[in-house]
Amino acid sequence: MKKYALAIGSSSLEYLNILLTYYPRDLVENFDIFFFFDSKKISEKQLKDLISKHNIEIFKNSNFIDLANLYKIYELKYSLIGKSKEILHEHGALFKILQPLYLIEEFGYEKVLSSDDDIFILRDLSPIFENYKEYCFKKEQLFILRTSNKFNTLNAFNKIFDLNLTLEEANSLTVNSGNILSIKDEMLSNHFYNFITNDYVHYLYFNFEGFTKWTLEQRFHQFNLHYLKSKNKSVELFNADDLRLFLSVDKEPSEKYLKNTVPRIIHYAVGKKKPIFLNYFLKGIEWRYGIKYDPKYELKDKLFVEKPISKLF
Repeated sequence: MKKYALAIGSSSLEYLNILLTYYPRDLVENFDIFFFFDSKKISEKQLKDLISKHNIEIFKNSNFIDLANLYKIYELKYSLIGKSKEILHEHGALFKILQPLYLIEEFGYEKVLSSDDDIFILRDLSPIFENYKEYCFKKEQLFILRTSNKFNTLNAFNKIFDLNLTLEEANSLTVNSGNILSIKDEMLSNHFYNFITNDYVHYLYFNFEGFTKWTLEQRFHQFNLHYLKSKNKSVELFNADDLRLFLSVDKEPSEKYLKNTVPRIIHYAVGKKKPIFLNYFLKGIEWRYGIKYDPKYELKDKLFVEKPISKLF
């Protein structure tokens, strides 16, 4: 076992195939890899079969955790019932809160890099674990508190984390939770319990759709990072050399991407427009990698067509 862990939430074979296709070979990484997979969409066998086709040593030694089993562990640990139990099993993004909690408590890893699966890994991630002292994230202004219930939401999350932030203070630090580096947080378990059992969190989840509902996980990270800063923990931003975040589809795509800088991670957080993004971005990196990507899974016959589909599923 190594000191650090990369934890990837996985629900798409196509995204993983893209990741593996461009992953650099012949590295000696300082981390282990865990796949937290959604067994409603893909199986452990499918993941292993796909990984075996790429012959990358670190991925051949990957660990696999079914998210349904992970959620069951914390359902029982916290004796969750009713709406708390329902949110835990239904709100798919909560695994990014539980990944570092589980891997650090159960296995003893010193640091965990939690990640979505809609990423390219183009250079060795090992320096990330060494170069950032404790916590690290990517800022994104999209997730500021801005809806009509913003003050009630502020009050609820202040209560969850025992904070007293103003709206301006809360919105001064907002998070894209697609990639977060964490160390052991003694209060994370308590804060998660406060969150999952909070009546106003239940109200937001069960009475709203869209932004208010699906940003609850980001909201947790936002206030957790405020809490960590209040305790004088080191909370840093990923620099552009380590992580580049795409949040929209280019209106006029470039013929060549990565001409100047190749970041370690590219996260294409463009929602339902991922196929449109991939349609031009994969073409735009052919010049650098000499690879003409061949979609084989969810995007088979849907990429590199005249009018790419607007959503993956």
